[in-house]
Amino acid sequence: MKHQNDIFIFHGKLKKHFWIHIPMKYNITKSETGDTTTLTIIPLYKYYSDYVIEIQFVKQNNNMKFITSIKSKENNKKNTNLYYKNIIKNIAMYFTYDLFNGIHNNLDIFYKRGVKLRKISFIRPNNLLSKKNSKGITYRVPLFKHYKLKTKRI
Repeated sequence: MKHQNDIFIFHGKLKKHFWIHIPMKYNITKSETGDTTTLTIIPLYKYYSDYVIEIQFVKQNNNMKFITSIKSKENNKKNTNLYYKNIIKNIAMYFTYDLFNGIHNNLDIFYKRGVKLRKISFIRPNNLLSKKNSKGITYRVPLFKHYKLKTKRI
């Protein structure tokens, strides 16, 4: 994914035949109480811009809940094209799966290192992910597992 300010380009391969390149805009908002954080992803391409991906992170006591939804501008039209909606649905599943795995892998690495989890651990995790050996410094980075939709990262 290429990234610039609040716009990034999603590169994906559809059924191993066609590459898609969709520019997307994202916005992160927090609720007033701080319990809910919403990541809104809006495709900027003509046919995909009717759909909006919302990923909500809801904090309840010590639990975190992921809620992914797709909202469309055309709610009651029967002539909607399901092709574009299915692509957006696959992209939403990919983002949710990738975010969940990334958070899980970071927590796993912190647990193995014996680090206390604080907010500062997630702001600057570089020094926690490095491990000093007698040979030098090696970096261990959490790997992301991919969903069915393959991406091309540049």
